[in-house]
Amino acid sequence: MASQELTGTTALVTGASSGFGRATTVALLAAGANVVAVARNTQRLAGSRDELGGLLTTVTADVADPIVAGRGRSCSTQAPRR
Repeated sequence: MASQELTGTTALVTGASSGFGRATTVALLAAGANVVAVARNTQRLAGSRDELGGLLTTVTADVADPIVAGRGRSCSTQAPRR
């Protein structure tokens, strides 16, 4: 990730409980972004929230399901900001 300052921005990351999604979440938080982390695994999301703290909002959802896909977007507009 570029060393661009992201304070005041909000990023929505899907698959945020592991792998590339979690790494992206960590990098965005380090760059100052507010992050809405979306994943199906509630326990892993809770672990990330406990470990990373900061301005991390977690949403348990399967974005492949069109009914719940909008939850992450609506949470991103309500996420705490720096």
